[in-house]
Amino acid sequence: MRWGPLLAPGGVTLVSPVAGDARPWLPSASVGASWRLILSGIPRSIAIGTTGLALYCLTLAPTVLWGDDAELQRIVVTGEPRVVGQSGGASHLLWLGIARAFVASTGWLPLDPAGRTTLVSALGAALALGAVYRAACELAAPVVRHTWVAGVATAVALGVSHTFWLLAVRPAVYTLQTALVALAIWGALRWRRKGEVAALGVCAVAAGGALANHLMIVASLPGLAALVVGVPPARRRVLAVPAGAVGLLGALLLAAVTLSGAPVGELLGAVVRFRPGMPGARAALMAPAFLAYQFPLSLPLAALGGWRLWRAARGVFLGVALLYVGNVALALMLRVRDQFIFFLPSYVPVALLVGLGGAVILEQGWRRPAPGVVRMLVGGALAAPLVLYPLAALVGGAVAQRVAPARRLPGRDPVVFYLLPAKGGYVGAREYGERALGAVAPGAVILGDWLPYQTLRYLQAVEGRRPDVLLAQVNAGAGTQLRFLLQQEERPLYLADSAPAPYYEMEEIRRCFEVRPEGTVFRLVPRGGCG
Repeated sequence: MRWGPLLAPGGVTLVSPVAGDARPWLPSASVGASWRLILSGIPRSIAIGTTGLALYCLTLAPTVLWGDDAELQRIVVTGEPRVVGQSGGASHLLWLGIARAFVASTGWLPLDPAGRTTLVSALGAALALGAVYRAACELAAPVVRHTWVAGVATAVALGVSHTFWLLAVRPAVYTLQTALVALAIWGALRWRRKGEVAALGVCAVAAGGALANHLMIVASLPGLAALVVGVPPARRRVLAVPAGAVGLLGALLLAAVTLSGAPVGELLGAVVRFRPGMPGARAALMAPAFLAYQFPLSLPLAALGGWRLWRAARGVFLGVALLYVGNVALALMLRVRDQFIFFLPSYVPVALLVGLGGAVILEQGWRRPAPGVVRMLVGGALAAPLVLYPLAALVGGAVAQRVAPARRLPGRDPVVFYLLPAKGGYVGAREYGERALGAVAPGAVILGDWLPYQTLRYLQAVEGRRPDVLLAQVNAGAGTQLRFLLQQEERPLYLADSAPAPYYEMEEIRRCFEVRPEGTVFRLVPRGGCG
C-alpha cells in the first residue's frame, strides 16, 4: 500500500488511499524509545543468523587455502600488512582487527589458525543474514501484512546464493562488508519509514564501518543517500536537526579514529585516487549469468517484488534500484582477479526483492484452495541452489571452463572449487604445501606464483616449517623469473608449479634448466652454458 504525507498539527500524517486510514508520523522524541523499537526484532534475527552459521560451519574450509585466502590466513596471525589490496596499509582495517582478536582468543577451538580465520567469514555471514532479514521486513512493510515472511525468504535467498555462500566458507572480508551494507540499508529504510534518529545513526555508523573494511561501499552510497533523503519536503524539514546531529557525531568519530593512529588519510586518499576503467564486453555479458547463478529459480520473484514495491513506494524502489546499479557498475569497471566477487553487494537488493516477491505470493496463496502447494513451490525456488550447485559442479565443467577458464592446482579441481560453494573437508592446499616442503633439498629456493606461494608461506611463517627454504614470489614477464633463478648460485632450485605464462616463463626456463617433477614441485637442473 502507498502512504502519502499530509501536514497535520504536531507533525506529519501518513494517509493510505488503499486502506483509507491515517497513521500519525513523528520523529522519535526519545532515542531510548528508538532503540527499544530497533532491538525488538533481534531474537528472530539471531535465530536466522544461527541457522545460517550452522550451514557455513558444516561447509567451512577447515585449513589453509591458496593465494589471497592463504595470505589473509597468514597475516591475521603474523600481524603483517597486506602486500596487495585496496590501499596498502589501510586495506581491510576493520576485518583484520576483528579477525586477529578472534583468532588470538580462540585457540581452544578444534581448528588451526587458518580455519579460525575462515570462521570469521562464517560469523560475518551469519550477521549479514540477520541484518538482511531486518532490512527485508522494513522494505516489505508498505506491501505485505506478514513482513517476517519477506525477511525469512530474503535471508534464505541470499544465504544459499553462490557467491555469498562461497565467501562465507573461505577467509574473506566480504561477508562482514555485506553485513554492514545490509545494516545500513535497514537503517535507511527504518529512518525513512519511522523517522527514528537511532536508525539513522545505525545507517551512518554501518556505512562508516564498511568504508574501514573495503572501498566498495562507495558504490552503495548513492542508493543509501536516495533512501535517506528521498522523502516528502515536510518530513525533510522535521528531520533536518537530528540528521545534522548524526552528521556531526560522524565527523567527531572520524576525527577521533584519525587521532588514534589509524591510517584514515591513506584510506580516504585511496577513495580520491580511484579511477574506474571502461567495462569490458565479456564482463558485461557475464554479469547477467552471474546473477542468474545466484538465484537460479527464484529470480522471477524479484521481478514481482520490484513491481509491487514500485506500486507501493516508488521512492524506495528507486533507492533499491540505485543500490543495484551502482554496485554492478563498480564491479564492471574493475580489472581484478576473481571479478565475480565484486558483484556481491549488488545481490543484496536483488535478494530483498526476491524475498518481497515470495512474501507477496505466499500472502496471496494463503487465500487460495491449496496454500501448501504455493508454500512448497516458493520454498523450492528459494532453496534450489542446495541441489543445483552440486549438479552444476558435476556436469557443467566443460561449459564453465569455456566461459570462465580457471587454473588447475594440485588437489583443486577448478570447476568444482568455484561452482560448488561448500568447502567442508577440503585439504588440497595443505597437502600440496606439506608435500612440497617435504620434497625439497636443504637450503632450497622455491619460486612460486601468487597462489601456491601464499600456501607455502603460511606453512613456513605460521607453522615454522622448513625455515631453511627461501620462498620467492616473482611475477612472470620480461625474463624476470629466469634472471632471479640464475642469480641463486649453487642453491637447489625448484618451481612451485609448471603452468605456462602468465604464471611461469616455462619456455625461457627450459632453455637454461631441465625441469624434473619431484612430488608436487619441479626441480630445476642447470643445463650449462646459459648466462
